[in-house]
Amino acid sequence: HLSVFASDGRIYQVEYAFKAVTSVGINTVAVRGKDSVAFCTQKKVPETLVDPSSVTQLFKITDKIGACMTGLPTDSREI
Repeated sequence: HLSVFASDGRIYQVEYAFKAVTSVGINTVAVRGKDSVAFCTQKKVPETLVDPSSVTQLFKITDKIGACMTGLPTDSREI
């Protein structure tokens, strides 16, 4: 993966990812408890040819760590 930095030190890929989050139109809410976290996100199937069961915004990183990604899937994988 290649990261491109601006002259002032910003990373363009991160800025593009933030723009994608607002343009995709998927809402995500997270609630933090004392010893737990709950995510709720929308599931939008991009095309009729895509299997709805293959579309997710929630990912398991380890047995105790998960992530919820909004925006474009390619940006999610980069971050």
